[in-house]
Amino acid sequence: MGGIMQSEIFFFTTTIAVVLLTIVGIITLVYLIRILRTIDSISGTVKKETEFIAQDYEEARKKFKEGARLAALVSIFTGLYRRAKGRKKENKNT
Repeated sequence: MGGIMQSEIFFFTTTIAVVLLTIVGIITLVYLIRILRTIDSISGTVKKETEFIAQDYEEARKKFKEGARLAALVSIFTGLYRRAKGRKKENKNT
């Protein structure tokens, strides 16, 4: 009778241990899923912001090119104006 009582105690404690480990495992999985969802949300936000930054960079690059072209045109016209002004002074002196 003592052997049967010991086996019942063993199975009872084993059942409790398995149930507790299952509960701990489920809780761990729930937190892991929540963490993964948060990481997914963060990576989505980072992807969107990266696309916005790329668009802003492209716009800034276009504006810079346009500005550089405009600056080149302005320098050409100011150079022509200076040359013409210099020629007028030479013509007046002769």
